[in-house]
Parts: sequence; structure tokens; C-alpha cells
Amino acid sequence: MITQEDRKEIIRKGQEDGGRLLTVVDMIYKISIIFNWILAIAGGVATIGCFIAASNMGTTLIGLGVGILICTLLICLTYYVAAVLATHGAKVLVHLLFSNLAIMEDKNQ
Repeated sequence: MITQEDRKEIIRKGQEDGGRLLTVVDMIYKISIIFNWILAIAGGVATIGCFIAASNMGTTLIGLGVGILICTLLICLTYYVAAVLATHGAKVLVHLLFSNLAIMEDKNQ
């Protein structure tokens, strides 16, 4: 049987750990989004460079520019989806933890 002191300790530790995890997950999400923007900008610059070179040299580089554009879009989309699913999945777990702690706290009183 869990004593009142044990319940209070579990609730306190759960709130601290949940808050810490939520902070880390938010930081990971923000870093992932910044990295995704860097990838998008680099792909955009490479695409524009290919189009400029194609206009000066001929049409053979237009296909490369389109390929870079499509690859950049697919990579950024995939990376964004992975970042959102990973970080928001962890946020859901933290919210479940907090709701369970609230239920436990209500039973404690």
C-alpha cells in the first residue's frame, strides 16, 4: 500500500520530470525547425544557382535545378513530419503524466 508521503513524493517527482521533459522537447523541436529552414534555404540557393547557370549555359542544368528543388522539398517535408511526430508524441506523454498525477492528487485528498 502506498502511503500519503509516497504519493506526495511521486507527484512531486513526476511534475519535476515532466516539466523538464517538456522543456527539452520544446528545445529539440525549435532546433529541428531551424535546421529544416537551413536545409530549405540551401536547397533554394542551389536550385536558383542551377537555373541561373542554365540560362547562361544552356538548358541541360534546368533538369538538375528541378531535381534539386524536388529533393529539397521531399527532404524538408520528411524531416518536418519526423520532428513533429517525435516531439509532439513526447508532449502527449507528458500531458498524460500530468493528468495521471492530477487524478492521483485528487485521490490523495
